Amino acid sequence: MNCRKLSKPLVMGIVCTAAVTATGCATVVHGDKERVAVVTEPSGAVARFDSQSITTPGELVLPRKPKTVTVTIEKEGYEP
Repeated sequence: MNCRKLSKPLVMGIVCTAAVTATGCATVVHGDKERVAVVTEPSGAVARFDSQSITTPGELVLPRKPKTVTVTIEKEGYEP
């Protein structure tokens, strides 16, 4: 078996390249949005995010990497 020692700069270059490409991999493979199920008890509540509005149970499409996401859920007769 012929094993050669890799130079330190080459190894560091491979490690850095792998780290940079791996961090964006999920966004490339899965996109920048994600479908999230919204289920309430009792059902029939209205869930809102940005311009989306659904009646539960249902799905909202949310950004995959936001700092924060606020989903508002309301149902008549219940406190928000």
